Amino acid sequence: MVNSKDATPANLPGRVWAFVLVGAALAALLSFFAGGPLKKTFRPPLHPVTVMGTTSMVPTHEDQVAADCKNAALVWAVMGALLGAFLGLAGGTARGPFPALPLKTFLGATVGTLAAVAGAAAFLPVYAYVSNTATEDLSHDLITPLVVHAGAWAILGAGAGTALGLGLGRFDRSFAAALGGLLGGAIGGLVYEVVGALAFPSGGTSEPLATYWGARLLASSTVCLAVALLATASITSTGRPRREPTKDMMG
Repeated sequence: MVNSKDATPANLPGRVWAFVLVGAALAALLSFFAGGPLKKTFRPPLHPVTVMGTTSMVPTHEDQVAADCKNAALVWAVMGALLGAFLGLAGGTARGPFPALPLKTFLGATVGTLAAVAGAAAFLPVYAYVSNTATEDLSHDLITPLVVHAGAWAILGAGAGTALGLGLGRFDRSFAAALGGLLGGAIGGLVYEVVGALAFPSGGTSEPLATYWGARLLASSTVCLAVALLATASITSTGRPRREPTKDMMG
């Protein structure tokens, strides 16, 4: 059992590092598997279009983009909830008390979800505007997808990092972890765009949710692992060990 004296920023137990990495991997896999069916939750309305005497039902470009953005927001919210829950649980194992773990996990999931939704609300409209006004397909545009993914996932990462700090029971640790998570989310977005464009050139990585499953797995993996690594590193490299234990704000 971890003593509360040892749960300080400078000597965070090594087993919590392992738990954070395992939790991030689980969050990545679970959000990937959940994203498969969820990415088609919202469907655009269909309209009759006649071409050379043949009528078919198709959505307008604007309606399709709107549906894609809603589906992306939903999938990212699930990823934020899972990552926040696991990081909150990881922080709770380090700080204790262990009866508070369910509360810390719930708070982590809540903060992660809210941050993911905020990131989606802030950056998906950018994608929608550019996509609806662009003169060519966004597959040739590297800047807009990078801004959207890195920006939205940075906010998601800040929420997940905050969850880790809340699990540890200290607001000052939450701030340091939030900054680390923010940077991790942005780096995860950058890595995804660069590696995704090279590894999956026709995988739809320029869209909010990639069309190819391998690209979606790359997205969840890079974001969850980068956020978890930098959020934890921000805590372990901040401050000096305190000799006297402090009271957990969650009991």
